[in-house]
Amino acid sequence: MKIAILLIAGLLVVAGTRTYSPAQTANDQAHQQWLEERHKEAISIKAGMTRADLLKLFYQDGGIQTIPARYVLKSCMLIQIEVKFDANYGVDYKRMPDENLKIVEVSKPYLDRMHVD
Repeated sequence: MKIAILLIAGLLVVAGTRTYSPAQTANDQAHQQWLEERHKEAISIKAGMTRADLLKLFYQDGGIQTIPARYVLKSCMLIQIEVKFDANYGVDYKRMPDENLKIVEVSKPYLDRMHVD
């Protein structure tokens, strides 16, 4: 029993170190590389950056917005993040915030379809 557990754990470690499986075609690898590049773009937005920095890579999502606001990656509109700014939310909050607003919080990227007004 212990040997089987050690064998399975060893196989998982070896399998986890591969970037591509042997069964993947060159086309599959190209798709994975493209997706990894989109992920790097999405996680490049950090707290302390400005809304202008964010808008270089993202569009503000449509539909009813909540706080934090949703943004869609320009290069892959299925990848979204939620962003909270250093702003007075509520009565004084403008629909389109100033581009100099500082980002205070960014969610992990996730997949969702873009919302349309």
